[in-house]
Amino acid sequence: MEEIIQEECPWAMGYYITDYRLIHPWLLNFRGAEMILNKYKYYRVDEEIKKRYVNAN
Repeated sequence: MEEIIQEECPWAMGYYITDYRLIHPWLLNFRGAEMILNKYKYYRVDEEIKKRYVNAN
């Protein structure tokens, strides 16, 4: 039955993930990829930019 449905189905079964992320300007090396599980070790924080933004607000 499943093979018949797959063969006769008029649609392409698939999905697209829409993901929105807001990041601070002082967060560097940010890549929005779900396949990279250890991504946090690559992030860097620019302390000078962070201080300017925090003190300005």
